[in-house]
Amino acid sequence: MVEVTGTGRDNKGEEVPSTLLAESQGTGKAGDLTIATNRLIIRDGAAVSVSSPEAQAGDLNITANTVALNRGRLTAETGLSRGNREGANINLQGLNLLRLENESQISAEAFGNANGGNINIDTKYLIALPSKGFNGSDIIANAFRGNGGNINITAQRIFGIESRLRPTQFNDITASSEFGTDGVIEINTPEFDPTREELPANLVDVSRLIEQNLCQAGQGSQFTVTGRGGLPNSPNEALSSNETWEDWRVAASDQQPVSSQPTVSRQESIVEAQGWVVNSQGKVVLTAEPIATVPRAPLLTQGGCK
Repeated sequence: MVEVTGTGRDNKGEEVPSTLLAESQGTGKAGDLTIATNRLIIRDGAAVSVSSPEAQAGDLNITANTVALNRGRLTAETGLSRGNREGANINLQGLNLLRLENESQISAEAFGNANGGNINIDTKYLIALPSKGFNGSDIIANAFRGNGGNINITAQRIFGIESRLRPTQFNDITASSEFGTDGVIEINTPEFDPTREELPANLVDVSRLIEQNLCQAGQGSQFTVTGRGGLPNSPNEALSSNETWEDWRVAASDQQPVSSQPTVSRQESIVEAQGWVVNSQGKVVLTAEPIATVPRAPLLTQGGCK
């Protein structure tokens, strides 16, 4: 593992980053910087850089499983482009994970008339976490009066960063030039890995899935909903003598209905009393028949009568 971390102070008291650096101060060409490790960690303001502000810078070549930048920088700065060589280039190869956070930066910039360097990234996952400050984490290939550099990214998945024309406060991928031609950003994200699994040897025989009766297939398909009385004859069909009729009426029951005669209850009429008697208990009882009585002479007679 290679870890570059923190910042320090120079003899003037100014803050300077901890740096792995291949630099040229004069007009000579700067050399390349090559790092091969399992993990490369750059954090807390540190940087890994190739730089030649007045001449041709070299390339920054990194081969690793994981590259993690936490407020760290990978930079290539050039002040001159010679021949067919387009400035300083950054090459990240064979990565499983490239992680950017806290305003980290991968930058290939050109000064003056120089053309911007190219950035080539080959990784399985590219992840940029949301920024906690005023600027996001960026991948930049910019120039001033020369042409902007090209950015080529090949990754299965990219999260949290996208290409834009100019840098913003978010996580950006930009290849622009202040006065020259902007660079080209090319992002390749394969949808699948063709080596992940093999196709089965026994494929489906599609000939068995095709209707062999061409006449019947040419008639097309149809869907019919029949009612209770069945389907009417089609005008295109021949008449048939085997038609039968079926009575759909409800059959009458063989049982005779049973009728019951109403029962009339006889009620005796009320008869007006024709007489009355006194029974042995001294109560008066009304009778329907008149009582035969024997008239008797009065006990008292009037005077003067005989």
